[in-house]
Amino acid sequence: MAQETQPHVDEAVQLRTVEAALKRRFAGRVPDETISREVDEGLREFTGARVRTFVPVLLQKQVTERLRRTHPA
Repeated sequence: MAQETQPHVDEAVQLRTVEAALKRRFAGRVPDETISREVDEGLREFTGARVRTFVPVLLQKQVTERLRRTHPA
């Protein structure tokens, strides 16, 4: 069975929502391109995850923590 590399449609919508929320939260502090890159890199860490239900939530938490460390208020 080949590994799925593209997120399911519902997951893709949730991931776009996560990215948009992060861009709003860090507006003026972190460039949108940086946030998009962090989301893409973070998502790669979940490649091959069998249970995908919580990937958007976990990704948002992970990226938020990373951005807070690298771009403190």
